[in-house]
Amino acid sequence: MQQCNAVHLAGVRVALRHDLQLSLIRLGAGGSFRNGTPHVPDGAGGAFVIVENVDVGARWTPSTTWLGFQINAAYPAADVYPHYVGVLSRVDGRSLGDAISATTWQGRPALQLSRRSNGWNPAVDTAANKAERILRWLADR
Repeated sequence: MQQCNAVHLAGVRVALRHDLQLSLIRLGAGGSFRNGTPHVPDGAGGAFVIVENVDVGARWTPSTTWLGFQINAAYPAADVYPHYVGVLSRVDGRSLGDAISATTWQGRPALQLSRRSNGWNPAVDTAANKAERILRWLADR
């Protein structure tokens, strides 16, 4: 069983597994959250994470948006998939391309980024480095 640490979300003390806490810290959440609460327990041992004000590169408008995903209860043995961003359009007017589709996530209009990590290795892969890879992939499209 994973050790749990308590964090405060909107004034409520919530227990999160140690590995979840570490991933959130690496994402920049730490214990004091920028722009509101970036994660909420999902009720099943994981968390929904929303990181505000991420740079998605000059190829997109707007070039800054939010990034969202769910870290499920099987983490770190399970991939963090899929990821979501706010609604974007390409500056060059081209279509969004493969692996990007319009949807709604956590009550927000969103684009779903379908980038599964087929070789997920819990000894190396983390929610944070997956989020970084997703943002690099999007910026390079």
